[in-house]
Amino acid sequence: MITARRLAKKSTQEHYLIMLKPKDNNEVILKEKERRLELWCKDLKRLGITTLLIDNYDEFEKVLFKISQKSRGRTVYVTGSHEQGSQIAQRLGTLLA
Repeated sequence: MITARRLAKKSTQEHYLIMLKPKDNNEVILKEKERRLELWCKDLKRLGITTLLIDNYDEFEKVLFKISQKSRGRTVYVTGSHEQGSQIAQRLGTLLA
């Protein structure tokens, strides 16, 4: 994959991952989570995936809007997982459909 990206240079499509910043009441655990996330994001960047960390889901809709405004394409692929149903995710899915 690395060789393919090197040979393709700038002709490959850019990919993004939007995630919530880690949170924890325990400062030691939070620092560990942040460090692991930092290393994972660097690894993803090496593979051509830029990670954007947001503080809360309220920022998500704004970020998607900005990306859609700058996107040359007509499609946006959205995937994700959650532990509970989310009204924001449901509303966003309806709008995208």
